[in-house]
Amino acid sequence: MGEGCGRRSLGRMDPRRQERVAALVRGQSVLIHGAAGSVGAFAVQFAHQAGLRVVATCGQGDVPYVHALGADEILPREGQAFEELVHDIDAVIDLVGGDIQARSFAVLKRGGTLISAVSQPDQGIAAARGVKAAFFLVEVTTGRLAPSGGCWRQAR
Repeated sequence: MGEGCGRRSLGRMDPRRQERVAALVRGQSVLIHGAAGSVGAFAVQFAHQAGLRVVATCGQGDVPYVHALGADEILPREGQAFEELVHDIDAVIDLVGGDIQARSFAVLKRGGTLISAVSQPDQGIAAARGVKAAFFLVEVTTGRLAPSGGCWRQAR
């Protein structure tokens, strides 16, 4: 695997500063909310390719699709509350927001990270739980995607 392919940066607080919000290594865990959506599908694939334990939430009808993307564990949103089923997660990628985001703090291990592409997470809750939380918007450019393309070619 090429340089940078084994360690995935899940988000950046400020694209101009290139500050890493969460960098996970093989074997760590990530919970991806909205895994069947466009961004969620990419997140599942990138996390799986990086060797992370991927837990995903999606609608019941999307379970086979999300499983095919590489999720290790899938929690249909129509089932039992995710925070009753998973704990000690290293990072959460929130692509849903609202109540899902608020409930996600409970599944993070101390020192974990919640990253939202929907809304600014509550920094007070994050501090009280000993985790980091960040909001980011992805600016997709060829320059940012090119290194990942190399990882995909090497994984074949």
